[in-house]
Amino acid sequence: MAQARPTLQTVARAAGTSVATVSKVLNDRPGVSAETRERVIEALASSKYERSTDDATARRQYIVCSAENFATPYSSTILSGMVNAASGFHIDLVVRSLNDAARVSDAESASSWVRQISGALGVVVLTTSLSAELVHAIRRAQVPIVTIDPIGTSDSNFVSISATNWMGGRTATDHLIELGHRRIAWLGGVPDSAPSIERRLGFVSAMQQADLSIDDRYVSADDFSFESGLERARSLLALPTRPTGFVCANDDIALGVVQAARERSLEIPGQVSIIGFDDVPQARQLSPKLTTVHQPLTGMGAMAVETLLSLSRGGSPASSQIQLATSLVIRDTTGKPGS
Repeated sequence: MAQARPTLQTVARAAGTSVATVSKVLNDRPGVSAETRERVIEALASSKYERSTDDATARRQYIVCSAENFATPYSSTILSGMVNAASGFHIDLVVRSLNDAARVSDAESASSWVRQISGALGVVVLTTSLSAELVHAIRRAQVPIVTIDPIGTSDSNFVSISATNWMGGRTATDHLIELGHRRIAWLGGVPDSAPSIERRLGFVSAMQQADLSIDDRYVSADDFSFESGLERARSLLALPTRPTGFVCANDDIALGVVQAARERSLEIPGQVSIIGFDDVPQARQLSPKLTTVHQPLTGMGAMAVETLLSLSRGGSPASSQIQLATSLVIRDTTGKPGS
């Protein structure tokens, strides 16, 4: 009877380690001690393991993309960029929801989540706040990680990718000021979102540079959602002295403002001008077409894949904070202030 061909499980048992560790050695990835690496290499040789005989997962390298919510135009556009880039490198992209894992407060739950992705080349975390326990578990496992538009303080051990958020907020506000707007509202996203904070600072800078006062009632932070924009805009547009212009932290919020203005039969842009941020496909598909700050979402996704692959091979990024350029796209929701 022919002897069964050895598998990764066979090698792992012989080396006294995990399948994930054997996979790291096979793919020449960091995160394995010299002693363990030597044991695995000896086990591979003694078992006469042939890489091509194992399952598809062992033969095909992959990276993981994790987020709490993939069902937004923003997330799907970034994912599109990641998929195209991963395909070009002949690696797979596995999507895994973080859900409550990002907020775990015990070390065992965090370690369990990390073990589930330990066979990957690394992880891209999209617009999510990671708990201290999960950050510690990731660092301990030496799993390469890249964050895109992180929420909360970005860990200096992780590379973050975003757009020039401050400049985007500044440019959007400058545009309304140049049109003649003086009562301008800022509708931010999640309060501890780094991109939202940077965009708000750009808004503040433009207002201060123009020597314009900022009405505290006009400035708020909440969810990056249509509903959040709708509710906040309803309140502001009901004021006796309402804003004539809105700068929003993303396109979903801006579209909520559009709906609130329609409910009050206000002309856009004749009575209310609105600027979003992201330039998702819906921004140019809906009527009126949304003026917005374009950030290269597909480029950010591709950059995340390229950076992660470099990290997995022991490379060092030029910077721990990578920013891609933004640009203002003027469409139909901005104009000179009317009555």
